[in-house]
Amino acid sequence: TVVGFSAALVSLGKSNRIDDALRLLELMKALSRDGVPNVKPDDGCYNSILSHLARSQGKNAAAQALRVVRRMKEDLGQISTASLNSAINTCSRTTEDSKIARRKALEIAFQFFQLGREGNCVDTVTFGLMIRVCIKLSDDDGARLKLVEPLFKMCAKNGL
Repeated sequence: TVVGFSAALVSLGKSNRIDDALRLLELMKALSRDGVPNVKPDDGCYNSILSHLARSQGKNAAAQALRVVRRMKEDLGQISTASLNSAINTCSRTTEDSKIARRKALEIAFQFFQLGREGNCVDTVTFGLMIRVCIKLSDDDGARLKLVEPLFKMCAKNGL
């Protein structure tokens, strides 16, 4: 069942074995297409991977989350708010010292945010996480202000 597969996905996510987790999702989809009941991947399957990426501080965690989110969008047609927030949180936990790595994580966070806006699944947590990403990963105060101010205005405009 999905519950059993989800436990395996959690374990793979904890081990940062994202390629294996994505292969398991493919297997689940194939079994579902072949008529096996209760094995079609759902939002919880993808979020079980993303939630562990969000807690990790592994290298390339943001890029790994992007792969999972793209697969989720492709497979389910949408991204849930919980999954979106987990993916953005993954970016906020980037600890690499490299300016390039921080910049890449920041760009990925904005890709997530755009997907969330397109899918109408942003909430107050999403905005808070995006502001945290901008503050944490921006190189200087001027850049932070340029990134945070429009987010804050958008949040206020949406009544959040």
